[in-house]
Amino acid sequence: MERILVGMDVRQSNLEGVHRAIQLASRIDATVTILLVSDQNDPSTHQEILQELGDAVRKRLELLMEMGRADGVEVNFYVARGDYREEVIRFTQHNQISLVVFGLPKAGQQSADEFHQWLAGIRHRISCRIELVQEKGV
Repeated sequence: MERILVGMDVRQSNLEGVHRAIQLASRIDATVTILLVSDQNDPSTHQEILQELGDAVRKRLELLMEMGRADGVEVNFYVARGDYREEVIRFTQHNQISLVVFGLPKAGQQSADEFHQWLAGIRHRISCRIELVQEKGV
């Protein structure tokens, strides 16, 4: 069975990666895992990290997860603290992930050069496929 990971930084609001992963999983009988990473080093609780997302994004994320589950997709949700890239790499390596889906940053959130350097740092350390999803209307 395919295992799809959607990596999310608490500072991002693009949920197209989650949407795409759930759509794909419903067609190919895969599980979806959403990994939300906070770079806060304090001992935040799961709820406090979720609060960092903001109400609108958190509600949309919860709705997408419920819609996926209603369509028969197994959707898992994990929260981690630390460096975003390192947490995604670690999770991918330890959980037999076959596809990682990332939402591309919105214009102004992160320069294209920074993002491509960041992506190259991940690509060389994991052995699964990577899919990039751009938010509609961008």
